Amino acid sequence: MTFDFAALAESAQRLAGRSDELRRRIDELHTSAATDDERVTVRWNGSGLAGVDLDPRAMRMPAAELGALITATAGRAREEFERAVRTLREEFADAAGGGASEPPGAEETADFINDMGSIMQSAVQESTAIIDGMRRALQQR
Repeated sequence: MTFDFAALAESAQRLAGRSDELRRRIDELHTSAATDDERVTVRWNGSGLAGVDLDPRAMRMPAAELGALITATAGRAREEFERAVRTLREEFADAAGGGASEPPGAEETADFINDMGSIMQSAVQESTAIIDGMRRALQQR
């Protein structure tokens, strides 16, 4: 088995670039939710609550009712944001899956490690033989 380290590095760079792009898209994402009568509109982004807009009619509502309405609307804006983030992640995962190869399995990786161990052991034996030969040559002088 051979590992194509160049392909692996290229794949890692592509993945890092896609991760950066996903992060940028999430950072730019903004959602909002409004009550049916549009008395309350809440905006949400990656940092959380981004704003609350109150129609003048909302100011005539009892404070507890308005507070509950703002809280519920903020929850819907946050849920919409989370749904949009999931959708973005799925799109990016699907796009990455189309060109990405599966990582090697445990057995394939173990075989590779064993092969590399054998290669290293052979290299050490050859190096030792060369050094021993040089030693003998120097001792004969």
